[in-house]
Amino acid sequence: TLALLPTPAMDGDCFPNKIEIPPIAAVGARQPELRGELGIKGRDRRPLVLCSLGGIPGADLPIAAMEQAIEFHWLINVMHLPEQENIHSLNHCGRYPYKEIISSVDGVVGKPGYGMAVEVVALDLPFIFVQRGDFPDEPYIVQWLLQHGRAKEVTAQQWRTGEIVEPLIEMMAEKRKIAIKADGAEQGAKIIMEMMGIKR
Repeated sequence: TLALLPTPAMDGDCFPNKIEIPPIAAVGARQPELRGELGIKGRDRRPLVLCSLGGIPGADLPIAAMEQAIEFHWLINVMHLPEQENIHSLNHCGRYPYKEIISSVDGVVGKPGYGMAVEVVALDLPFIFVQRGDFPDEPYIVQWLLQHGRAKEVTAQQWRTGEIVEPLIEMMAEKRKIAIKADGAEQGAKIIMEMMGIKR
C-alpha cells in the first residue's frame, strides 16, 4: 500500500506509492565516565576516536600509525593491545550499549552504513569513512553524509597506511552543522497508525 523511505533512502522507484520520512536513529546518552574507565586521566582532553570498521579484522588496523598519532586517543576492537597509553580496547566498554559508546566519543572512523551515518550526523561527530563499494544504497548515504555531516572519505589504502589523522583534524575544525531531527520512527509510526485508523 505504501513504502516509507527513511532518509537517506534509495530512490524507491520500484514502489508505486512512497513517502520519505526523517532519518531513524537510536542516539544514546553521553557517558562522561567512559574516558576514566579507559584509563584516560581527567586533565587529558585529547579527543577519543572510535574506529569501527565492521568486517576488518584487528590485524588490518594501522596500529603503528595510531601509536604515533598521540594527539588522539583511539578506541579499537582488538583483544591484545600494544602498550601505548593512547590506544584503548572496546572490551573495556562492555557495560555500555554501543549507542552510548558512539555518543561518548569525539570522532568516528568507519564505514558509511545507514545506522552509523545517521548516528554520527545526529550527534554532529566528525566522521572519516571508507566506502564498502558493493552496497547499492551506499551512494545515497554518502551523498547525504557529505551534505549534512562533518564527513570525509579516505581510500582503503589511506586507511591501511594510517593516513587518517589529517582528515580527522580537518573535520574536527570544520564548522558544526545544523542538527538533524532523527525522528523517522515516530513519524513512520504516526503514518501507519493513521492508515489503520488507530488513535493515540
